[in-house]
Amino acid sequence: MMGEIKKEHIIMLDRLMHLFYKRMSKFNVDLDSKYFQGVTSIELSILGIAGENPDVILKEIAERLQAPASTLTNAVDRLEKRNLLTRSISKRDRRSFGLILTDEGRKLYQEHEKAEQITWNKILDTLESDEEIELFLSLMEKIAEGIK
Repeated sequence: MMGEIKKEHIIMLDRLMHLFYKRMSKFNVDLDSKYFQGVTSIELSILGIAGENPDVILKEIAERLQAPASTLTNAVDRLEKRNLLTRSISKRDRRSFGLILTDEGRKLYQEHEKAEQITWNKILDTLESDEEIELFLSLMEKIAEGIK
């Protein structure tokens, strides 16, 4: 920690964050579109992990998301009720459940991924070099790790 934060830095961050949010909301791609409405970020994360790792078990998803088992169970229950995934006995560990995306679940996750890729490309495209991108990502990682 570097000590007391200067008031002008707080004011500048506030202005920039509001500007950032305003500009993000103007993107043609809306991550919270009607298609995604009602699906939480943890639910999208679960769909993504299950879609990319067909043999993953619930315990591994909980560890990866750093989420309590009860939170994960509730999210999986909601996804199952909406016919976005199904539970199945894991082929790797018969004592555990795995998750299988339904066609609708796979479609939802693919649409979300497509929207994210467009958004992330728009953000990174504002930078002028690989060095700027790497610095930006390094600082974002430092911030994300520091505000646990």
